[in-house]
Amino acid sequence: LLSKICPYFALGLFEVLIMVIFGFWLFKINFAINVFAIIGLSMFFVLATIMLGLVFSMLKSQIATILLDMITILLPLFVSVMTYVEAFPFVMQIVLYALPLTCFIPFLNSLMFNGVVLWQYIGLFAIQIIVYYIILII
Repeated sequence: LLSKICPYFALGLFEVLIMVIFGFWLFKINFAINVFAIIGLSMFFVLATIMLGLVFSMLKSQIATILLDMITILLPLFVSVMTYVEAFPFVMQIVLYALPLTCFIPFLNSLMFNGVVLWQYIGLFAIQIIVYYIILII
């Protein structure tokens, strides 16, 4: 399991580094917090996303895996653009908060532009990682 996680984790952190560099130098975004803090705290998101991808890869059908991956990416993006997660019924909120991207968008916005670390999202990432790991070993 560790041999599957490590290369994707390194690649994910490299992609975060590239995005931060492009944001800083190319788009001239002024970050309210240290760039290394953004990369360091993004590790939780990268690890949670990798664990969710490993859970999806356990499915028998590749088409089902691809569809779940698309839903996992598109649903939080639509929700974050159109409305707040809190506007949804409680059951839908649980489903949305089970997806790492739903937690990462407000976490990154607060971190980059306000300089505030929202620790509840780090807790949610930790819970997601633990739950996905338990599903993987069962």
